Amino acid sequence: MGIYPANGYGLYDMGGNTREWCQDWWDENYYSSSPVNNPQGPETGTYRVVRGGDWTTPADYLLLAQRDNGGIPSDGRILIGFRCVSDVDASSDSFTINEIKEVLDLADTSVSQVTLETKLTELPASLKATSEVTITLYNPEDNLVKGEVVNLTVDKGTIQTPATDNGDGTYTATYTASDVPGEATVTVVTNSGKLATITIELLELVLSPSKSSIELVDGAAFQTGESASILVTLKTSEALPLASRQVTLHVEPVDNLELISTVVTDQEGKSSFQFTSSQPGVRVITASVDEIKLDASVAVIFSGEAIKPEPQKLTGDVNGDGTVNIFDLVIAAGSFGKTGDGIMGDVNGDGGVNIFDLVIVAGNFGKSLTAAPSMVAKIELTTEQKHHIGLAIDQLESNSNRSNAEEIALNVLKAILPERLPTRTQLLANYPNPFNPETWIPFQLAEDSTVTARIYDVTGKQIRIIELGHIAAGNYVESSKAIYWDGRTEDGEFVSSGTYFYQIEAGDYTETRKMIILK
Repeated sequence: MGIYPANGYGLYDMGGNTREWCQDWWDENYYSSSPVNNPQGPETGTYRVVRGGDWTTPADYLLLAQRDNGGIPSDGRILIGFRCVSDVDASSDSFTINEIKEVLDLADTSVSQVTLETKLTELPASLKATSEVTITLYNPEDNLVKGEVVNLTVDKGTIQTPATDNGDGTYTATYTASDVPGEATVTVVTNSGKLATITIELLELVLSPSKSSIELVDGAAFQTGESASILVTLKTSEALPLASRQVTLHVEPVDNLELISTVVTDQEGKSSFQFTSSQPGVRVITASVDEIKLDASVAVIFSGEAIKPEPQKLTGDVNGDGTVNIFDLVIAAGSFGKTGDGIMGDVNGDGGVNIFDLVIVAGNFGKSLTAAPSMVAKIELTTEQKHHIGLAIDQLESNSNRSNAEEIALNVLKAILPERLPTRTQLLANYPNPFNPETWIPFQLAEDSTVTARIYDVTGKQIRIIELGHIAAGNYVESSKAIYWDGRTEDGEFVSSGTYFYQIEAGDYTETRKMIILK
């Protein structure tokens, strides 16, 4: 009971409870000869008409056009009811025509005007920021229109759709901001095609040095060589998180430390750091963002014997050759998307290779512990590396607000992978076709495969086999890479004009296509 909205009179579950007992007498053939307008039924009869359905009948019985023999009026049935009505005193001035229309739900429901309002016309550009949008619908008589389906769209951020019907001619929806500053346009469209728009300004988030925090994760006392964990949280003056901001950690004194000093905040505005000290003593930790120093600071004390430091490691030097260059970026991007412990390319040690690792490498390009080696070696990429680098390029390209380090990483990766690997293996149409006497058969490989091509005549007899061996994934479309057939059989004889079929096998993939020789 009560799981559906009430009708216009505030009553619930009025449809489908019982069938409606009518005043009309039942005659199965009456409507074939009845008046067109307001048929009153036969003058006499034995049974009354019942119409509609009850809670035990199929759904199509709920239509008022469904009529049946309702039985003798003196019989009582629990599945048959009747409708109560009352006359309206037309001479009374207690109701206006519009009031009667509203009571009977007969008012014009066509929408002629839509108004759109929002509680806040300015919001911080944060995924945590929301505002309520109110839509009001009017008919040509300036009365509120109820019961419409109101759909909304927005070009920046997200919005609830359809809007919630408040039952009084107003509808509400919740807008959630984007984390990209700018102007968001909310558009509302009714079922009748009426629309309205409103704009919400998304303001760039401003760091609050006082609201932001620096915390010690595992206490303040450590032995030399142990890792101290620091959590930095960036917030605005409204206490909203600042995502995708580069945080630099400062530790004083700076000697005898192992530290990755720069980490980008996540969607909660948090960035995690770890550092170790090989010397006992107190270390004071502060943090900054774009040269703005946070108000907070913490201190860590290291106790124990001094540890002889290991050879200095350069941040971003993935292959450990003493310099940060394109080879380090290739190694990191070649493992893009992998997660787990000890992955080569996980520069910041967070258990996965992602955009943050590429940014750290690109941000340290050119740094060296020794003289930079010559970069004359040709970069050889495996198929797996090409796929991972392709994923990295896709993610970098999807960010229209790239930092300088991200732009460097994108340009380098696109330079070393100018052609993307196919997403699926497929055999393409030969060219030219028709041909005489030679043709090229292009194909694409999504994975490294052993490739074999076969030529058949129209009877299905194999006349030529071409073994390509095990080849790398890629696009074999140009004539210099595609399969070449000179129009000869295995015995070296030219084939005659007609229809032939060519087939390719690559691992588990097999496909056949048709070609024609015209002489």
